[in-house]
Amino acid sequence: MKRIFEIILFSIVMISCNAKQETKLTIKLTGDFPNYSTSLITADSIYKINMDGRKIFNIDIPADAEKGYCYFKYAGFYQILYIDKGLTLNISYIKRIETSFEGKDSSINNYMNLKIPFKFEYKKDEKNFILSYKKLIKRSIDKLVSSNLDSKFIEEEKLRIPIINAKKIIDYPIYHRGYSDRSYKISNDYYNFIKDIFKENSSYLKFLSYKDNLFQAVAFLTLRGPKTERNSNMEEPSNIYNLLASFGKSKNLTLAGINYTLNNFKDKKIISFLVDRFISNYIENNGIAELNEFLVIYNKNVIDNVSKKAFKELCESWFKIEKGQPSPKFTYKDVNEKEVSLTDLKGKYVYIDCWATWCGPCCKELPYLKELEEKFSDKNIYFVSISSDRDLDAWRNKVKNDKLGGIQLNSRGNVEFAEAFKIYMIPRFILLDKEGNIIDRNMSRPSAPETFKTLSNLKGI
Repeated sequence: MKRIFEIILFSIVMISCNAKQETKLTIKLTGDFPNYSTSLITADSIYKINMDGRKIFNIDIPADAEKGYCYFKYAGFYQILYIDKGLTLNISYIKRIETSFEGKDSSINNYMNLKIPFKFEYKKDEKNFILSYKKLIKRSIDKLVSSNLDSKFIEEEKLRIPIINAKKIIDYPIYHRGYSDRSYKISNDYYNFIKDIFKENSSYLKFLSYKDNLFQAVAFLTLRGPKTERNSNMEEPSNIYNLLASFGKSKNLTLAGINYTLNNFKDKKIISFLVDRFISNYIENNGIAELNEFLVIYNKNVIDNVSKKAFKELCESWFKIEKGQPSPKFTYKDVNEKEVSLTDLKGKYVYIDCWATWCGPCCKELPYLKELEEKFSDKNIYFVSISSDRDLDAWRNKVKNDKLGGIQLNSRGNVEFAEAFKIYMIPRFILLDKEGNIIDRNMSRPSAPETFKTLSNLKGI
């Protein structure tokens, strides 16, 4: 079968050898695309891939490592896979992405990526919605059993089916309010139903969908209990995506989620996973300013070595962009194809604008940026604009037609600088000192009044 994905072009070949040998993942890339973070995520390991402009590279999975369910991750793209006896995953791009499977595990992967058509009727009341969910589960399991797939896989998949569909249960209150009853309040029975789905069973942690949905469910349930100083401002979530974003930004909500975990779970592996996920989520969004406080909780509760290693790498990545640290380097071409490196700008302050022509908020800042450039034209500061446009003609035309000043560069698919600074949204502004060290990794925008004041007060500007 083929499945369509709106993402980039590449081909992956997986060859699984016998039990005494490694499983080799060979990745073949076709086309020009950025060196985004790429990895294979299994139940017990994360295999990171340094693309580095290469078209072919390998991951060797040790013979004694966990196989089975895994994710291939490239930027924001996830492809669920099942690796056991051997698989070839082909992803080709003409006008859109199409995937297909070959090899001994192809039938299993075809099954996993074939969705059973089902319409969740969010207008139904709680009781009838739960009944429709249970019918879906039965229907899915019946189809699985009749598929003649490997018996080991069938037994595992029977456990996974309720889990992968559980997000619909968390979504229901949001959509029911939107489609049917704005005054709807979640009943105790419904909360108990959510708890029942996410039973405390650490063997389920091998299912990556269980990890993702369990974290969402616990964040959801955290806000259900008696009001505390930490959750008094949010009685019930109105949007699961806003909810998760709130936990990522709020120290109080993060601590509330951890407290819920410690008070409601007994399995040490489940507690380890959830505490790691809550704290990692917060650090990823906020940095390491409050790391010491979280480390006490983390070290006491997290027992998984893979999680610890990933958390250590996360913290180290933030240490590298703390105030006073040397800035990550870049070398990009300007509109005249001349290479410009950060080291070339040493001796003056550097105000960096990360933007793109297709970004509305970015373009709104351009007139204010031009004003700053004019006001500081005779000062010791460079204004550098780094565009992430893949369409170079659109970028060049924008620079020419809008008469943009400063140093205009284009990353041309090289995202190492953006990833190092954890730039997930644009526009983003950065201020560096004369030696190329970080003053502010999240500098105010040109339109903000404090920007002129901050730049004016720089020593030796």
